[in-house]
Amino acid sequence: MNQENKRKIILIDDNAILRTIFGYMLQGFSDYPIEFHPFKNALDALDFFRHT
Repeated sequence: MNQENKRKIILIDDNAILRTIFGYMLQGFSDYPIEFHPFKNALDALDFFRHT
């Protein structure tokens, strides 16, 4: 699957444990290339989108 078909998942949560657990869960979907971006708050996510 090429870069255009890669699924991008953005998670915004202030709980580091939940971000970590969700990241591990996504690794189980090896059939689909996933680009996972966890953020602690919305401002960090917005900054990511501005520079992408």
